[in-house]
Amino acid sequence: MEEHLLPIYDNRDARHFNELTLKTLFITLLHHTQMYLIDSEPAIGHQYGDLLMLVRPGMRTRGLFDISIEFKHLPLNRLTEEGEGKQRPLSEEAIKTKSDGELMALNSVQDEFAEAKSQLQGYVQKPMTKYDNDLALRSYAVISLGFGRILWREIGG
Repeated sequence: MEEHLLPIYDNRDARHFNELTLKTLFITLLHHTQMYLIDSEPAIGHQYGDLLMLVRPGMRTRGLFDISIEFKHLPLNRLTEEGEGKQRPLSEEAIKTKSDGELMALNSVQDEFAEAKSQLQGYVQKPMTKYDNDLALRSYAVISLGFGRILWREIGG
């Protein structure tokens, strides 16, 4: 996505980039699959997950996992790093050159992953009940940083 899709967009598009844009990119890539049913914003109790990918009934014997994804977006103005006793904002170029590990260590990124984890854990058991406990569910948080990087992490129970 970082190499082939995000560069298609112009810098004017970046002004309106948000969680919905990120989720839409994922849905666009995933909705043609023969293995999953895609459920956007599924009602889970009184909450709404961002994206639930359910293994199609005929595919359950293939060892696939059902997938729940929580999307987050961190605009550049919320991405800062510590240095020389003060915080400084990161540029779009800086986030493209930093390693995933360096970006994952940023406080704002850790905060977003923590929020996503809390949300996923809040409704991870509810789909099991809704779908007759037949799910082999894996949960992931996906975070866009500005308009140039995408980080993800599997979220355990």
